[in-house]
Amino acid sequence: MIESPDLRHVEFKDINWEGNSLRVRSKPQYGFGVKTWEQRNVPVPSDFLEELKQRQEKRAGQSLILGTKNRMPNTKLLLSLKHLARRAGLNCGRCNSCLERKECQEYTLHRFRRTYITKMLRALKGDLRTVMAYAGHKDINSTMRYLVPESAEETQAVVNSIEW
Repeated sequence: MIESPDLRHVEFKDINWEGNSLRVRSKPQYGFGVKTWEQRNVPVPSDFLEELKQRQEKRAGQSLILGTKNRMPNTKLLLSLKHLARRAGLNCGRCNSCLERKECQEYTLHRFRRTYITKMLRALKGDLRTVMAYAGHKDINSTMRYLVPESAEETQAVVNSIEW
């Protein structure tokens, strides 16, 4: 998955439309670089690619997927996420951040990365090496941090499907 600094620098030309993937790479024009092992192709769901195509058509001339009106990287993505969570009624209402600023600490840009990596690990049945490559991790231990036990309901569904 893509980290927040990477996310603000993603351009439409980074998308491999036929290969259903996105290339995470350095963007010297914006002063952004990734380490050698972090440059990678990340698979993108086909339905999301369709949404990106529509976005590209609406934003003719804009190279950045999440760029600002003046065609610069959007440095306020986290603030936007927190506003969206609040408007959708998703704030927990218990954390200090909710109580003091009405911006839930549960909503971070890194949360998308955690969710992506955890779901990929589950879908690929724990294929750590593949997910490690998609995540841009240098060592397997970094990827293993995202191995999270499944819920009781998910586990029960698996147990029920086993041919005993």
